[in-house]
Amino acid sequence: MLSRATTSRPSLFLGILTVVGSVGSWLCAAETDPNPPLRAKSSVTAPVNSGTAKESTLEQALAAIKIHQLEGSLPQGQIGALMPLVDKQWAKDPVVIAFFREALVDRGGEAITDLWSLRDIWDDSLVELVVKDIENAAPVVATGRTNRSPLPPAEEPSSILMRGLALLETHYATWAKNPAIAPRLGQAVLTAFPALRGIATARSGPGTQAFYSAITTLELTHDRAMVAVVRPFLTDKTVDEYSSVSANMPGNRTALRVCELAANTICQLLGEPEMFDPYSAATAPRGGPYPEWADWDKKISDLEKRLEVLAKP
Repeated sequence: MLSRATTSRPSLFLGILTVVGSVGSWLCAAETDPNPPLRAKSSVTAPVNSGTAKESTLEQALAAIKIHQLEGSLPQGQIGALMPLVDKQWAKDPVVIAFFREALVDRGGEAITDLWSLRDIWDDSLVELVVKDIENAAPVVATGRTNRSPLPPAEEPSSILMRGLALLETHYATWAKNPAIAPRLGQAVLTAFPALRGIATARSGPGTQAFYSAITTLELTHDRAMVAVVRPFLTDKTVDEYSSVSANMPGNRTALRVCELAANTICQLLGEPEMFDPYSAATAPRGGPYPEWADWDKKISDLEKRLEVLAKP
């Protein structure tokens, strides 16, 4: 277990200059050599007190990441260079996995953010810890409170929830056969977004951007029991504010309604492709009319019939 005393601050940051100085050349070499040698290209040499050069370099990198998670004190450019290096060179190293297990327990939000930004650092033992962090964040998300602390750790509960779910989605194959995980994720999302349970405000109800986020987030849970929660929204013809108005979505197309969002979420929970794609919708003037809705209503009606069959014992 790394502590702050593992490496002194002067030694640590001299070492990090060396590690960061090697990143560019190492990544280039990695394109042709799966195990390129890690050689420092900086004129600053990291002090090596004991062990091999690899052990010293990895220890320095993890010590810096920990300090950054605790204090946010490492410049963004340096942490941005360190993380890909650790991800590519030591992703499966037991020391790295143990480091992130500890991090998820002690500073879960910051650890989730780091793991979410990476590709290769993962182990089955991290699943339960990420799920617990999501479950802990969910009630806080429901209150609407934010982390206003000026000092790290300052990850917003909503970021922990969303990035945690996205992280688990990336590594779905590692927990897909565990029947206990998806229901816990489903309940966490229901806790975080009361609007899905019919407890909504003017700013979180159907048609709002908040509701769009809530119902699409539910897709990441893989909890088929949530189909019954979403199904009542198949009759809601409220135009979805986010997908029809937001600059981030296609304009001058048939607007999605809450019922289309619900259908998409149900399809995803059933392991099927989404039914309605805003980018494939017919061209239409903003504000309508939308003749394509008639065809969409038929598709939703067919989905309802399928759900009736699925609901039978």
